[in-house]
Amino acid sequence: MKPKISSDYETADLYFAALLKSAKVTMKAPRWLDERHSRCHFVFEDDGLGTIQRLSLEWVNDEAKVQARLYSDNVKALKQLCHF
Repeated sequence: MKPKISSDYETADLYFAALLKSAKVTMKAPRWLDERHSRCHFVFEDDGLGTIQRLSLEWVNDEAKVQARLYSDNVKALKQLCHF
């Protein structure tokens, strides 16, 4: 059995970040790339079990399934987070 290794996963894709949040992947923090806060990245905790990689493949193949209302709420919340 492989040991569980956790690390960070970072994405600039707002909509993929909303999918990760909707799939209960832990978001650690937003990260701004400049002082004006005009470019935001989202940092998630990678559980080391392939969850993010699996969700990424499901996303690309149009197979990801999350609750629509939760996804919509997460898109709105992440937009607000980046534009405060």
